[in-house]
Amino acid sequence: MANLRTFYACQAVGIGAREPDATGNYPTITRPVKYMHGIQSVGINSTFDVENVFELGQLEIYDSVLNIPQVEITIEKALDGYVTPYSYISSGQALATASKFRADAHFVVYADTGNAANGGGLFNILCTGMYVNNVTYTFPVEGNCTESITLVGNIKKLGTASMAGVPASVSNGSDPADDGPPDTANYATGSGRMVRRQDVTVTAPGSAKAQSVTLTLNLGREDVFEFGQRIPYAKIATYPIEVTAEIQSLLTENNDDDAEFDDSTVFLPVRDQSITVTAGNVTVNLGSGCYLSAINQTGGDATGGNATISRSFTTYNFFTVTDSNYIT
Repeated sequence: MANLRTFYACQAVGIGAREPDATGNYPTITRPVKYMHGIQSVGINSTFDVENVFELGQLEIYDSVLNIPQVEITIEKALDGYVTPYSYISSGQALATASKFRADAHFVVYADTGNAANGGGLFNILCTGMYVNNVTYTFPVEGNCTESITLVGNIKKLGTASMAGVPASVSNGSDPADDGPPDTANYATGSGRMVRRQDVTVTAPGSAKAQSVTLTLNLGREDVFEFGQRIPYAKIATYPIEVTAEIQSLLTENNDDDAEFDDSTVFLPVRDQSITVTAGNVTVNLGSGCYLSAINQTGGDATGGNATISRSFTTYNFFTVTDSNYIT
């Protein structure tokens, strides 16, 4: 029976990871395709770079040359104790190492008559040789903490094969065929499965009365080509790799806002700061080289809202994510 639609209950996402060998090749998959729990949304965008060629003596197009197709996958996952796409791909390694890892991504559509995405899939999109391009962690005081990751690549295949690693007991959430239920030992009492504000610890300047923290990594991938091969043989990270942190706090008094300057004062921005966020079993470490790049005060208007102060921090080439439950 054909599906009438595709909605959350009949689609699933799986991620595998490949590490380069000593020769720089990726001969085997290092971490097999794993079903991702807690996925909130997935988007797949395919673009085609066409170069139009004209000639003298003819007004219409002489030829259209397809350079290389690009595929981009954006996945958002709620932090819930299960492994996240980025922590699975990076395996807790430092950014310089993790930036070279590649990923296999499966998006599988199942029958819309079932209550879980298990068994044989009806349709599968397989993208291999994908690279991490962007990662964003969002830690709000209202709602769930999330990871958003963007993968980029040049290979997209369609088929009907089932995705490896989809557990048979997804419908009840226990998932014994995969990793087992989340270990909530790092969670505050009453958290349940979702990682929320009571499970978050922020070590950073201006974190008192923090309302939200956003950590962003942008690798700015650049295609590198070689003769005899159409698609890039690598998508290298563009150094220096910028990492940013945005910390929004309630404005109580000055919230350690010491950015005082005038035409006779040499203001030295806060620098060499450490920023670390631990949310349940996931820890995101931006190192100790963060510096203050902006302060923005908003809110507190006559409608009764609270005044907030946002600090923007920037660092480079340091972004390590460790997962105490599932990264070995």
